[in-house]
Amino acid sequence: MTQNEFALLVGAGAIERVTVYRDRIASDGWSVWGYADDSRWSRDYIETARGGQRTWSSLDTVHRWLRDHGWRGSIEIDG
Repeated sequence: MTQNEFALLVGAGAIERVTVYRDRIASDGWSVWGYADDSRWSRDYIETARGGQRTWSSLDTVHRWLRDHGWRGSIEIDG
């Protein structure tokens, strides 16, 4: 999902949880996945403007980005 889609879905209450994963294969950064309990989709990662998986260099920057985009729930870290 795009960054704007994420913010809209968070605002609508459609995202139930967020997990941050360590991406050791592609970039050694952190990726964000949003999860919903919905028949249309169950999970998706945040994309770059060109459609690839966006990564962040540190957990601090991920946390700041999530809060700036409206996420107020807990953040699971798997990595």
